[in-house]
Amino acid sequence: MPIKPENRHRYPANWTVIKAQMMARAGNRCEWPECGLGHGWIGYRDEDDRFIVLSRDGKVSDVADINGNYAGHKVIRIVLTCAHLDHTPENCDPKNLRIWCQRHHLRYDLGHHKHTAYMTRKANACTSDLFKPDEGAA
Repeated sequence: MPIKPENRHRYPANWTVIKAQMMARAGNRCEWPECGLGHGWIGYRDEDDRFIVLSRDGKVSDVADINGNYAGHKVIRIVLTCAHLDHTPENCDPKNLRIWCQRHHLRYDLGHHKHTAYMTRKANACTSDLFKPDEGAA
């Protein structure tokens, strides 16, 4: 996933080298258990949610119609991302990094995304919580 400009300073200067090393470690495939999809693969998900590979290189337009479909399915390109298990970009220890496809990276980060979205909405609304966590505990 792209690094937000406001977070770029949190990544080390050699981030591209670190990410390349992690991609090499993963063999340019998703490290999520039982996934293993490769970077740049093109295909679609069938009715059983299996990824059907149409091409291991090339462009979506090579296999999809003008609407981006193939046999009634939305064609997608697999993009691999580097995930920080502790959600801390400064921590680039290889044990803290995983190469995942966007689908699994988003699945792993779901709770974190919900929390940060809530905090962003709350800050933009300039409101406080109705109940403090320590209220009512007697």
